[in-house]
Amino acid sequence: MVNNPIINKVRELDDYNRGSAQFTTTELIEPERILALAQVHAKEISREPSVWSVMGSALHAVLREAAALVNQSETEPERFICESRFEATLPGGTTISSQIDVYDTKLKILDNYKVCSVWKFILGDSPEWEQQLNVEAYVLRANGFEVRKVRNVAFLRDWNARKARVTKEQNYPQSDIHEVEMPLWSAGQQQDFILERISRHVDAARRGDKELPLCSKKERWQRDASYAVMKKGRKSAIRLFMNHDQAWAALRMMEQRANPGEKFYLEERAAEPVRCLNFCPVAQWCDFGIEAAKKFELKST
Repeated sequence: MVNNPIINKVRELDDYNRGSAQFTTTELIEPERILALAQVHAKEISREPSVWSVMGSALHAVLREAAALVNQSETEPERFICESRFEATLPGGTTISSQIDVYDTKLKILDNYKVCSVWKFILGDSPEWEQQLNVEAYVLRANGFEVRKVRNVAFLRDWNARKARVTKEQNYPQSDIHEVEMPLWSAGQQQDFILERISRHVDAARRGDKELPLCSKKERWQRDASYAVMKKGRKSAIRLFMNHDQAWAALRMMEQRANPGEKFYLEERAAEPVRCLNFCPVAQWCDFGIEAAKKFELKST
């Protein structure tokens, strides 16, 4: 733990307020296992700021200031609603809350600002982004606001200008900020999704930390196993394949063309549950997380 007066003040500046709701948007879209364990071990979970959380907080602070300045220059001084929390009560009486990033009252557009990696942006398989925006849109609609469009504004933290200029990868982003329009569900679809998530979380909470549903492969941010064609004496792979037969065929071809003394072999790379190993706040209390840490020779702390 870093004992630095500036970092200590960052800890104090966490002004997050969930309101009086039983669930926030973030909690609703969280896997049931993670939220249930987080509730059981709430007092034990470290709240230390990370470089990424500080970057995210800084971005939202700039958003608030920028929105205020834009509003001052607009003929409609309240056009942009920024960093505001709204609540909505579902059939059955459960109250949920959402803190929206930016809502344009003129164009009826809801934006959510994300700091993410280039890899996550390229992969584009982030159902939680779509889910979050639609829950927020539901809450806004419940408060009398029309929503015509929902977007994610992605800030790519590890974007490389040189790579964007010279790479042969067709899908590498050509700028470090992107607006990505997401599917906007109907109010009925949004409500059905929210009610289902509430039901799942209530059921998981009853179990405490026993017999909780396992996070899905996608929720664990776990990709398929890969197969690397390796050359003896070289640390990095010559080629990487997602299919074993293709990797084996490439290996045999390289062996046939090998120079005297060159040796090649196939290395299977297990699919790491990235979230469990590096980002899950409750991994040390999760049986799957504990076993994953042992398997990949990490210390579970």
